[in-house]
Amino acid sequence: DDDGNDGDIDISKDQLQLLPRTVSELSVMIREFAMDRNWSTYHTPRNIVLAMMGEMGELAEIFQWEGDCDSQLQLNGVNSWPEDKKDHLEQELADVSIYCLRLADVVGIRDLGLLVHDLFVGDAAGDGDGDGNGDGK
Repeated sequence: DDDGNDGDIDISKDQLQLLPRTVSELSVMIREFAMDRNWSTYHTPRNIVLAMMGEMGELAEIFQWEGDCDSQLQLNGVNSWPEDKKDHLEQELADVSIYCLRLADVVGIRDLGLLVHDLFVGDAAGDGDGDGNGDGK
């Protein structure tokens, strides 16, 4: 099916400037999307976590029978996967990310990106796992 689309999204410069460039901007976009649909009533922390767990299950299902050590995946990333499987993975990762950002927003964490950054900066001298014990786990 050659429709002339090489997979890139055609976006004008004006539209490009409207796209979120930071985690905070993405969180605002997700909040506005939910508010425009009057979903705030349903977006309680509990409901968001449960929905995110459902999406995590769908993400886990993709890897369920892949085995623990898929050397091709480690070497090539998902480039060795069929296009439909890569698309499915991308969709599920996006779904989980949206729920994570929405949860942070609903509970009042306004800049999850900054928190992640600070975690890495704070752990720069450590092992990077956030617990400060140096074991990498």
